[in-house]
Amino acid sequence: IKIVSSAAAVEKNINLNTVFPLFCKGYTYIDNQIFYDWQKHKTIKTLEEAFDTSCNMAYAKLGMTLGEDVLLEYNNRFGFNSVPKTLDIPVTPGFSPKLGLTRYELAESATGLGKSFRITPLNAVLLVSAIADDGVMMSPYLVDKLTNINGKVLEENKPSVYKSTITRQTAQFLTTMMLNDVERGIGVKARVKGIKIAGKTGTSGSRDPNFHAWFISFAPSDNPKIAMAILCENGGTGKDVAAPIAKKIYEGISEIMDLTTEGGKK
Repeated sequence: IKIVSSAAAVEKNINLNTVFPLFCKGYTYIDNQIFYDWQKHKTIKTLEEAFDTSCNMAYAKLGMTLGEDVLLEYNNRFGFNSVPKTLDIPVTPGFSPKLGLTRYELAESATGLGKSFRITPLNAVLLVSAIADDGVMMSPYLVDKLTNINGKVLEENKPSVYKSTITRQTAQFLTTMMLNDVERGIGVKARVKGIKIAGKTGTSGSRDPNFHAWFISFAPSDNPKIAMAILCENGGTGKDVAAPIAKKIYEGISEIMDLTTEGGKK
């Protein structure tokens, strides 16, 4: 969700000097409630640094700057609170909080936290594929085509646009941040030599029995061919559990598909 909040901050052209720098001591108080970070990040100087470290304090402050209307607008743009009509199976929608939030709930919403926030693996992979596709979210489908025994096409799915999420420039900005996240940030355990992977870790749930580990990504970042969302239920943290799985998957895919191709996007 920090990807979505970052996109909103860029497109609404907010003055980031009102957010950064900030000092993260691992927790803060909002509405007399304690709001935790996953570690003490100390001084966070920029949005890029907040993204690299996945700092909850920074995104809480960013969310309060953006406001609930903007957060809901961008969550909806990225497919929350709706389901695509191109899947012939039951689909559970991702859910983000509606309006009327407290300051604490606003901070949770900007960081993807809170009991009322829900994201599905389908929602997550559509989100990351939209960034790979320059801000265009395509409608998902499971079957390319159905033919009879003679090869006659009985039914066929064609690519169609589901949502326009962000501008190409914003998508490129997010791609750079996600690429840096894997190269040097919290997603470094997904890094594969020779493959430019743009990714973001996520950790949800609680310690009891264990966190849910997330990693969403696409590759190669300059000519995307693969987008994926990994969820390890009660598996641990995104950076320690889901990111290494992504690494293994990309290594396996690279044996049958060239993921090193550079150049313009198709």
